[in-house]
Amino acid sequence: MNSLLSIPQSIGRNCLFILRYWVDLTAFCQSAVRCWLVGARGLNRANRHSLVAQTIFTGIGALPFVVFLALAIGAVFTAQIVHFSSEVNGDIDVISYLTHAICFEVAPIMTAIILISRSGSAITVDIGNMKLRGEIDGLTLLAVDINDYIVAPRLFGGALSQLMLAIYFSAIALYGGIFIAGVIYSPRYFFSMGDALLVLSPATIALFVIKNIVFGLIISGTACFQALQVEGCVTQLPQHTQKAIVRALVQIFMLDMFFALLLL
Repeated sequence: MNSLLSIPQSIGRNCLFILRYWVDLTAFCQSAVRCWLVGARGLNRANRHSLVAQTIFTGIGALPFVVFLALAIGAVFTAQIVHFSSEVNGDIDVISYLTHAICFEVAPIMTAIILISRSGSAITVDIGNMKLRGEIDGLTLLAVDINDYIVAPRLFGGALSQLMLAIYFSAIALYGGIFIAGVIYSPRYFFSMGDALLVLSPATIALFVIKNIVFGLIISGTACFQALQVEGCVTQLPQHTQKAIVRALVQIFMLDMFFALLLL
């Protein structure tokens, strides 16, 4: 009997923990963004340099991985779907389905996974080491706002990188796959490239932008939030890095399910 009662209690505790974590993370990101925007602090040279450096590391550094994975998806998935599905349905219908699947499902998720495994873990380790070496406390004693100088540039850099990399991934996976289908199967597939733009309405483009910006903020915010919880012990750093990766992945998939319901 006690074991049966422990199941709903455990579920309730986990739900409350997730809710509290979401509230704390949202407040953390909101505080950093507000600190960055109020008083035009984003125009500060040091902050601008940090934002540019973070965007280069997160976005440009991950571009080769995104291009390679997008080409693989285009060759393995897009080209074959275009060829085999066009034998049954009209070409425009096939391109419409592919555009929706790649741009709104595959590209954001795959890009987010790359950023979590590469940039999210690096951000956690970087800030966590700064916390262990006392650099965070030193900056605080010098009246340097951590949210303004460290957290906010990574949030904006992560959001911008996620959006731009998702655009690159979508274009390469979709048009690269159609091009490969035209080369391998039939040249008539080259004429389908223009049809991909016909299914993109302003509402769907706006939703694509919002979805990727939210993904980028979640990835960078979770990494910064976990890193700043490292306290005094070196063994805590890999633990919080693991938490940042796992929790970011869980949140991304939950948000992806929410956005998928909006598109129904």
